[in-house]
Amino acid sequence: PGMVPTPQSTQVVNALANADRGMIDALSRETLVGEGMTFEIPRVTAVPTVANVAENAAVTDSSLSATFLSVPVQSFKGRAITTVELIDRSRPEYLTALLQNLEFAYAKVTDEFAVGTIAGAGQQTGVNANSSTGFLAYTSQAAAAVYGSSLGFARNIVVSPGQWANIMGYNDNGTPLYNAAQPSNAAGNVRGDSLRGVVSPGLNLFVSRSIGNAGATTSTGDFSMAVINPDAYTWYESSIHQLRANVIASGQVSIVMYGYGAIATKIGAGAFKVNKA
Repeated sequence: PGMVPTPQSTQVVNALANADRGMIDALSRETLVGEGMTFEIPRVTAVPTVANVAENAAVTDSSLSATFLSVPVQSFKGRAITTVELIDRSRPEYLTALLQNLEFAYAKVTDEFAVGTIAGAGQQTGVNANSSTGFLAYTSQAAAAVYGSSLGFARNIVVSPGQWANIMGYNDNGTPLYNAAQPSNAAGNVRGDSLRGVVSPGLNLFVSRSIGNAGATTSTGDFSMAVINPDAYTWYESSIHQLRANVIASGQVSIVMYGYGAIATKIGAGAFKVNKA
């Protein structure tokens, strides 16, 4: 056997992590400001009024009032320790895979932070079952409630993998509602090979693996779905940085990957969480 070396592919198989961030993708995005661990956004608290006023009648005084929304900046850090032997005597793919998996871990923790923020905000009323009729009732109610509370349209819905499976299985006497080809499918398009789609009533669908890990009871229970006005929540993020330290005494190499992020809850009622029966 020693005369016939076993060939090895440079491809790395990884079924434990990826860079998906379904919740963050469903929010509005902006670059984080360059200084400080908190920043402020002006928010209108009272607006001028207009009335039907008769000729020569007095016009009521009114004014614009505003306050500041304070947004705390969060830091997210991960550390991996390797050795000079692994870096010097292994293939270059090793270090690439190590850094890539740190980025995957960064994506996971930031998306879970976003899920936890939305879980603590928004509305949750009514009770809907995990069924095609319950789903349509929930999304219709949520779209109207979000507009009524935030004066902005609900454009996105974030669901757990469990609810993704339910939605793909919804059917009318065996005919799929959300993953059939047009024109038989008029409710949307949700596929098993994409974490994005469109569902009735015109909501962009995002699948987040973080639901169930942060802010949810189960992957098909309360808060397993959230209809969102993306303008009501903004994710601010810096670039990702690295720190590397060589430990002379042991020959170890310590790598820290870190970045900064923040969520501004501009309108707390801009999300509508599902309340399962």
